[in-house]
Amino acid sequence: MSGSGVRAGGGRGVLVVGMAALAAALVLVLGALVAPGRSSTAAEPAVSSDDGVTITAEGSASGTPDVVELALALEATRPRADAALRASGTSTAAVVRALRAAGVADADLRTSGLGVSPSWGKDGRVTGFTARTQLTATLHQVGRAGAVLDAAAAAGGAALRVDGLSYGVADPDALLAKARQQAFDRARARAEAYAQAAGRSLGPVVSVREDAGSGGDGALPRAAASGAAAGFDSTALQPGSTTVTLDATVRWSFG
Repeated sequence: MSGSGVRAGGGRGVLVVGMAALAAALVLVLGALVAPGRSSTAAEPAVSSDDGVTITAEGSASGTPDVVELALALEATRPRADAALRASGTSTAAVVRALRAAGVADADLRTSGLGVSPSWGKDGRVTGFTARTQLTATLHQVGRAGAVLDAAAAAGGAALRVDGLSYGVADPDALLAKARQQAFDRARARAEAYAQAAGRSLGPVVSVREDAGSGGDGALPRAAASGAAAGFDSTALQPGSTTVTLDATVRWSFG
């Protein structure tokens, strides 16, 4: 017999099944096994991993400064570079002695910069050299900043330059905690509003990221002082308040 089909082989009762018939039977069996799984999967709702809301909010907290950093510099101009350096060094030593006498500890004094630059005449020739030594003093008694500056000015004389001062807090953790809580509360309020507008409920927090506020260095939250001094007389320094600001980005899933 030609083609596919079933035939008996002699008198031995051997059943031979054609390849086409066997393939058809396998298709029917496999279809019966796979179909229930497909039906079960199709009945389950699809849930996206991106189903949620992400909010960035700012938080800030203010406190009274308990640290002030003074940026001072001593300059000297001489015909030779080495003479300018020696003169600047002499003035710096005098100011350091005055700061120590005013109660500034050695650990709170550091040389933060040193440089020598030439001065040029109209004919393009070098007429002299100016040496500049930068000195940073950290004070832990904010109320004494004016008196300390007076002492530095008396010791440094015409060589002294005051490059600035900045206020801060020695331990900002308490302010940071308040700023973080404020940022999170603001973010949650906005997230709940968006969830309600979308007809959803707010689920659990998926992720939280903290960033320094604008003006920071990316690694630390920024701190700014308001009410800075208008002059360097001890009665004119007003520390004001120190504010710590940060941004928090929080993601919630929908419930």
